[in-house]
Amino acid sequence: MKQVRIKINDLIDRHGGTFITCEGCSICTEIDGLQSSLVRDPLEQFQPILDKGQDMTRSDIELLLEHQVQRRVIKKHLGMGDQHFFELLRNFGLLKKKPKGDDEMARGKLNLTVDEFIQLKHIEKLSIMKIAEMKGVSDPTIHHWMKKHKAEIGNALNGLKNAPQVHSEAKEVSESARKVEADAGESLALKAELESKDSRIEELEGLLAEAESKIDHLTGCCDDLESEIGQLRNAPSLSVDYVQALQERVADLETQLAPIRQLAYLKLKQDLA
Repeated sequence: MKQVRIKINDLIDRHGGTFITCEGCSICTEIDGLQSSLVRDPLEQFQPILDKGQDMTRSDIELLLEHQVQRRVIKKHLGMGDQHFFELLRNFGLLKKKPKGDDEMARGKLNLTVDEFIQLKHIEKLSIMKIAEMKGVSDPTIHHWMKKHKAEIGNALNGLKNAPQVHSEAKEVSESARKVEADAGESLALKAELESKDSRIEELEGLLAEAESKIDHLTGCCDDLESEIGQLRNAPSLSVDYVQALQERVADLETQLAPIRQLAYLKLKQDLA
């Protein structure tokens, strides 16, 4: 990328003058070709994240949405249906609230087929409000769509009534798909919980290492003082007050060591459990 930009700057210097009056020389053509190579397709740019599949974290999904990667693409790589993908975004706090007064605009953007509506409303028994939330539109927009496709919906429902066996099999398939999607959602939730616990374990291990270092330091200080006290006891010329002061210092160090030893004991007990 850096070399391409340097090349473009060199061509601009060679061109000279203004580009407005240029009718399209070879230098301009080369510059246009180099500039187009700098533009990357979002799917190509974020393909390594999409390839994680169900291992994508909340931050991965948030990054993809921020860079305008389509939700249907993310949903496909997660292996989820509309409903479970919607619930995942809601649990992650990644749903954008739709501002009021946008119904007319939403009607032009509503991506819903009659077959999909029959599946959601009449087979999966979802409410109009739930379908509207999944599609990111308001309830009136769904009602407007239903009114527009009333005849098609009626024909589709008649087809279902005339083929009860097919309807039953479709329902079983739908329930199986929902179970798979639910398991995928639970896997992502468990993964997030494990990541949080791993982070806490690393933090506790750091505190334990710090505590063990303090124990070593304080133990060394106690050993030095006890050795010094032993030497002083053999020197009767020193005052009793000085020896007592040293003993009090040892007692203070032992007090500091007590909670650190307790922490180390609890960590050892946890590791052995």
